[in-house]
This record gives sequence, C-alpha cells and structure tokens, in this order.
Amino acid sequence: MKTSRAAGFYLFILIICAAACAPAGKPIPLELEGAGQAMPGDTPGKALNEFIEALNTCDLERTMDLFYKNASAFFPLEEHPKRVEGKEEIRKAFKDFYDAVKKDKQGPRYMNIVPGDIRVEGNDQTSVVSFHVVSGPVTSRRTLVMSMIGGRWRIIHLHASNIRVEEEKK
Repeated sequence: MKTSRAAGFYLFILIICAAACAPAGKPIPLELEGAGQAMPGDTPGKALNEFIEALNTCDLERTMDLFYKNASAFFPLEEHPKRVEGKEEIRKAFKDFYDAVKKDKQGPRYMNIVPGDIRVEGNDQTSVVSFHVVSGPVTSRRTLVMSMIGGRWRIIHLHASNIRVEEEKK
C-alpha cells in the first residue's frame, strides 16, 4: 500500500513538472475588443442564467451572443472529440445539438436544465463558473471560463463532460 502511494505521488510530481516545462499555448487576444467595466447588474451569474435559458430554449443566436469570437470548447459529443476553436465552429456544434434536441421535443422550452452546485470564482475581469446537472445515471459537468470584454461577460472557454454513475448492485 505504501509503495502504491509513493508511486502515485511521484507520478503526480512528474506530471506537474512536465506541465510546467511544456510550452505555453497562444493566449486569446482579449484586448482586441477591450476589457472594460461591467454594465450595472452584469455578473458572471447573470451570464450563466442567460446561457442556461438559451440552452433550454435551443436559441442559437442567444447562445452565440454569449461567446467571444476566439472562444474554444470541449463538447461531450462523439462528433466533436477534440477542442472546437472559434465562434463559428462552436456555432456549428450547438446548431447540430439543438437540431437533434428539437427533432424529438416540442418547444419553445425543449430542455429543463437546472444547474446544481454552482460555483463562481474569479475577479472583476475573469471568472470560472462551474456546475453540474444530474439526469438519471448521468451527471453532466460544465465549466465556463468568462472574461469581461467590452463591458459584458463573455464565455472564452466551455468545458462540458458527462459521467455515468451506475447504481450499486444490491
């Protein structure tokens, strides 16, 4: 048992060192639209509420209005196994998803996503908003990285993953 812990610890240290030595990625040029002061009442929580409402109504334009032009996303979809880069590619992914949802349901509220365990961390320029949604054995985990750009909170990265938790057998 002690050997396993020690090996795990050394593996963890090795991963951290490798990550520290890896070249940094190209930063998103947020200054192109200019960082600015938030409009009164504009918060990451308000942007999250807008995002959830856009998802529930499958409103593509409202969804995309929340994303920065150079945003990126990881979707839990087989059609998009790698990072999706740029607003137009994200638009295509959401359009495909919304079209599939609308095919099987009546609207205008096609889904009933209710985020749980919402956590907002950050400052007045950048925030990380995470939450999950539980539906049967599937827990959908979501993280939004947001930046204050042009006086509005914009999503610069979305990370979406799902995990299936099977019930314990009795």
